[in-house]
Amino acid sequence: MSQVIAGIYELQREIGSGGGGIVYLGRHLRLDKPIVLKADKRALQTREEALRREVDMLKSLSHMYIPQVYDFVCENHTVYTVMDYIEGESLDKLLERREVPAQPEVIRWACQLLEALCYLHSRPPHGILHGDIKPANIMLRPGGDICLIDYNIALALGANGAVKAGRSRGYASPEHYGVEFADGHPIDPTGVS
Repeated sequence: MSQVIAGIYELQREIGSGGGGIVYLGRHLRLDKPIVLKADKRALQTREEALRREVDMLKSLSHMYIPQVYDFVCENHTVYTVMDYIEGESLDKLLERREVPAQPEVIRWACQLLEALCYLHSRPPHGILHGDIKPANIMLRPGGDICLIDYNIALALGANGAVKAGRSRGYASPEHYGVEFADGHPIDPTGVS
């Protein structure tokens, strides 16, 4: 499947997909290091300059529980977000196997997640909203620490610059479900409805 994007990033193989995009394992050819490229499935709804500003903001993030974002590339009408490859597995895999981590581990992971969120929420000028915190977006690294992944804040911008908050069924707060929820038509948290 080897394909080179922007002359720098080599796509090697698909490692995941979701509602927002397809995630590829890749290699940064100049740095000779593994990376992740997330190809967004949605149509580009805002100008490239606005996306560049948002990705530049994400590139400035530096925290031990957040992957480093390097770049975004628009090629053949597909927008790729380029970031660190985080070795390990997502917490949803742990849950699928019905593994029950020890309470001290869960508390440690919760503290690490809160540190990452405090860091994001304190970024100038108004903080950064992740918008899709769920077990699939929390990676458990081989050393036992977590990493909060899946940042596509730039791609959630509407045409007028207003942020549209994302949601995952079963993990979003009630206000993210919108009118259906408010009208008394509850949403099936499994997403099967």
